[in-house]
Amino acid sequence: MARQGCVIIQPNTLHHSPVAQRRIGLTGGIATGKSSAARLLEQHHGLPVLDADLYARQALEPGQPATEAVLERFGPGVVSSSGVVDRRALGAIVFNNQDERRWLEQLVHPIVRQRFDQELVQLDTNPAVVLMIPLLFESGLEALCSETWLVDCDENQQLQRLMIRDQLNEEEAQARINAQWPLARKRELADKSAIVGKWHLGTHPNFHPLNRGFDYFYGFLSSGEPNMYKKSSAQRSNPDDIS
Repeated sequence: MARQGCVIIQPNTLHHSPVAQRRIGLTGGIATGKSSAARLLEQHHGLPVLDADLYARQALEPGQPATEAVLERFGPGVVSSSGVVDRRALGAIVFNNQDERRWLEQLVHPIVRQRFDQELVQLDTNPAVVLMIPLLFESGLEALCSETWLVDCDENQQLQRLMIRDQLNEEEAQARINAQWPLARKRELADKSAIVGKWHLGTHPNFHPLNRGFDYFYGFLSSGEPNMYKKSSAQRSNPDDIS
């Protein structure tokens, strides 16, 4: 079966507890198209989007406590000429050293979680909100969500996209992909998946099938049908493996 531009619905058979607000956990692998999907939901359907990557970047802005901790641990080599954390230099360290990556995640993830908690309080009257979290399953944050949507693509396509987008060689790009759970594992955990067709970074004219796919999701969202649920950490496939 051709995968280009198609949409697959993967019902999750877990039993969940009802919640009042629809909280869509939007996730995927690196360079699979999460940001494009989030823009569609925000701009076309007016859903507020909370962005974990944005909160992580803000946590490492100049003068922040986390920034000082990073500079103390890794030294001036991770500081750019403008005085901000050089994310590429930092990535070259943490994506090739699991211990250092876990240290950084343990530093930044609680800050990101706190931001989510703060923003969700501000948005508690909204009927639906999108939580865009690349490491949703890895960090156990699906407990924040009523349902999880996976923006998916072919693994080879993911590698090529990442190399082009971030100007990485194949080894560097693969190291970043390997730092996350495989897409195959995330497919098993997600409530729904949208498979992105084989076009370059959403700039190809045929990018519109993803739009149609999320229009379909939005129709499901607005219908009041099932999936207004919240998972507990005990209901994950492996609740102890969230690092």
